Amino acid sequence: MSSPAFLSVDGRRTRVRTAGDPADPPVPMLHGIGRSLEDWAPGTRVSREVIG
Repeated sequence: MSSPAFLSVDGRRTRVRTAGDPADPPVPMLHGIGRSLEDWAPGTRVSREVIG
């Protein structure tokens, strides 16, 4: 899994993580307020197993 990175979205510093083959379609995963990027770690592993 890649390390988190930061990018600017409408002037707001946003932490993102990318994984997988860049040629495949993206699957954006958003969390609610009070949660974190790490909440998606288990789902990311499962998604890669299911999707391919």
